[in-house]
Amino acid sequence: MNIAINSSKYIFSLKGRIFAVIALLPLTLLDSISDYSKQLLLIIAFVFYSSVLNVMLKDCKSKEKIIIISVFFLILDSLFITLLVFFTGKGNSQIYLVYYFYIGLCTLSFDFKTAMLISLLDSMLYGTVCLYKPGGEIDLPHIIIRIGFFLSIPFFMSKISVGQNKYIKYINNLERKLEREKDVYNKIKKELTIKTDELKILNEVGNIGSAGVDLNEFFNKINSTISRMLGFKRFCIFLVNEETSQLEIKTAVGFPRGIEKKVIINLGEGVSGNVATTGKPVLVGDVSEIDGFTYYGGLCRDIKSFLCVPIISESKILGVISANDPTVNYFTDDDLKLLSDLAIHFSVALQNAKYVEKLRNMSSVDGLTESYNHRFFYQRLKQEISVSKRHNQKFSIVMFDIDCFKSVNDKYGHKAGDRVLIAVSNILKKHCRESDFVARYGGEEFALILPRTDSSQALILTDRILEVTRNREFFLNGANIPAIVTLSAGIVEFPKDGLSCNELVEKADQALYYAKKTGKDKSQLYIAEKIFSFDK
Repeated sequence: MNIAINSSKYIFSLKGRIFAVIALLPLTLLDSISDYSKQLLLIIAFVFYSSVLNVMLKDCKSKEKIIIISVFFLILDSLFITLLVFFTGKGNSQIYLVYYFYIGLCTLSFDFKTAMLISLLDSMLYGTVCLYKPGGEIDLPHIIIRIGFFLSIPFFMSKISVGQNKYIKYINNLERKLEREKDVYNKIKKELTIKTDELKILNEVGNIGSAGVDLNEFFNKINSTISRMLGFKRFCIFLVNEETSQLEIKTAVGFPRGIEKKVIINLGEGVSGNVATTGKPVLVGDVSEIDGFTYYGGLCRDIKSFLCVPIISESKILGVISANDPTVNYFTDDDLKLLSDLAIHFSVALQNAKYVEKLRNMSSVDGLTESYNHRFFYQRLKQEISVSKRHNQKFSIVMFDIDCFKSVNDKYGHKAGDRVLIAVSNILKKHCRESDFVARYGGEEFALILPRTDSSQALILTDRILEVTRNREFFLNGANIPAIVTLSAGIVEFPKDGLSCNELVEKADQALYYAKKTGKDKSQLYIAEKIFSFDK
């Protein structure tokens, strides 16, 4: 069928028609032509309507329409050739040789049966023209021989056509087979590309967890990996808070600023809460079809597509990774699978990062109070001095000492003393800013570094901490009899009271000593005249 269509387009093209006219023109000149004008008009018409047909076939894509148009014009061609023969000497004209050419084209363009039908139609028309000879004799045997010759042409031409068709059919089969192989190759190539990308992502996630970065840097690198390699524009990572059994956002990309503090999800609540409970990933093409979708507490109303996978380690659900997009059906099953695989490796990397963080904290954090230790206090103090000098800023140091701590140990025991140390450490951390630094300086002493804070501001904070500690009841024995614990504090300011670590710590100790010797449960700013006169 494709061969017939392609051949038809060529036969009825302007190029094909001009070739036919050039081929037939010498034959027409051999005849005694009675009317050149009529013959010329017929040839012009022959070329003209082929041009019309060429325009009709050019943009036609339907095979059925092409066949119908071609058959119509084949019939028109038959009538044209009949008239051409009629006006150039009827059956005695040499123009009848056009039938050889024409029937051969029909045979090559269409199948054998179609060519025979066209040959029979043309032969009947030719016979009619030859018989219509007023006043002339009818050379019936001559006509029969010619018609028989016309009919034999399709038979022999069909042999050539069948051979060509078989060859072309074989070529077409090879092309289809090649296309199938090409499709298989492209499919395998696509799968290999996806697998390669997956391995790159998973390898990168694994390297992040083993690189020894802190948790903040770990989450920043994870964000970069998901954005760059998965192409997700909006996503967040929830981790389970074991104390509250709630999902808390640890990192978010593409969300409104501060969403980490505003969105907390109970286990089993909403899509993310259910994923954290069941451990089954969820892909939603259109969230409007889900009843009760919270849109992150109403902070992201343009969500359409939603994807959420659990973070699982040793059968324990650590949290979920959720992604969303304002386009319906944005995520695919491949995205779901890839994010699920990433979540598995993420859980391992997260555990490694936590382990590294724990090891780091063991060298910088006091094991009992979980405040920073004496060594790390001096490291941080050096950094703060350097930063404050560079930016011409102030900062303050506060040294605390638990009053009469030895008597607590003697009266209630060392375990009770440990509970006091832990409680005081928690009070200090609770009432300080995130930028402030809390350290256990040694024994019953604690130290604060308060960036961008002068001594008067530090005094306000210190007095509040002393008041909270004073009013708190510490239950230190089995009888739950409350004990009163108080603190004393000394405050210095950089650069007013000193420019080096040793100088600042020494003067803070002097102010603390003054507070303890003048009544305890009080705070004291470093004032040189007062401190020196007291020492004397």
